[in-house]
Amino acid sequence: STYMNIDYYNTVIDFAPDATEATEEDRARVIAEAKASRALEYLSLVNCYSPQYDPKTATADQSGVPLILHADIMQGDLKRATLQKCYDLILSDLTDALPHLPEVAKPSKYRMSRGGCAGILARAYLIIGDYEKALSYANEALKSNDALLDFKTLDPYGFIGRTDMPESLNDPEAILIRNAPYAFGNSGSVLTSDNLISIYDEEHDKRCLVYFVDNYWGMPFASPTTRIYISGFRENIGISSSEMYLTAAECEVRIGSVDRAMELLNKLRANRIEGYEPMTAAGMDREKVLDEVLLERRREFALRGMFRFIDLRRFAKDPK
Repeated sequence: STYMNIDYYNTVIDFAPDATEATEEDRARVIAEAKASRALEYLSLVNCYSPQYDPKTATADQSGVPLILHADIMQGDLKRATLQKCYDLILSDLTDALPHLPEVAKPSKYRMSRGGCAGILARAYLIIGDYEKALSYANEALKSNDALLDFKTLDPYGFIGRTDMPESLNDPEAILIRNAPYAFGNSGSVLTSDNLISIYDEEHDKRCLVYFVDNYWGMPFASPTTRIYISGFRENIGISSSEMYLTAAECEVRIGSVDRAMELLNKLRANRIEGYEPMTAAGMDREKVLDEVLLERRREFALRGMFRFIDLRRFAKDPK
């Protein structure tokens, strides 16, 4: 299905230059949308089917994914490209597209905008460990939308999961919308580990209320620590402000200001936790602040797209 999407984008890139009933600006914008969207598809593919990027081996590593760049697939090489070629394409598509995209997505956030493209760049640079560029693009994405959903305003769940969770066009955190499938099929069958639940403040962290329940259709489990994932809404696995807050916070810890990192972390947590008291970096070394940020990524992205999977891959390359 991902290559089917890529085929649509390749068709636009190949044939939009010949569109006669369009201005030069229109053609450039539409091609930019297709390039940025194609880059997001390849970023997902390479992080699902290829090893984690390593700058020492990426040029020689032939375990990337096939790069199909034209609507006529006979022009493509169906062999796996090197990891470096995959990331070169992703980053060049995004940087080529960025200046031609609109500041505001039209007619909706399902369409690409400058903020959405910057967010994909932030995600890509975080994955490959270029924290300076990841921070710069995360900040640019947040300029387009830094709103956060206040989880404390959500009502208790129903039997089928959340029914008042804003999604898609009503999601205040959305910068670029790409919907995950509905999660009804997971309800009642995805058990969380005790370890995952232990990282939340179950009494005050409203993400527990949104994502996990301690009963099945009103019947409590025998074990008080058992939880199931129950979600009646579609997650946005495109670009959101919450992802950009945590990307910027991680990069600030690694290369910038721990105080700024804590400021970003506190703003997110204040919208997730009842009665939240802001943390301070005073008395904490850089490693401790980083631990707090990475723990928050785990809380925020549990069962949401491939975020946790990708994080584990890149952490495995980290000497720490």
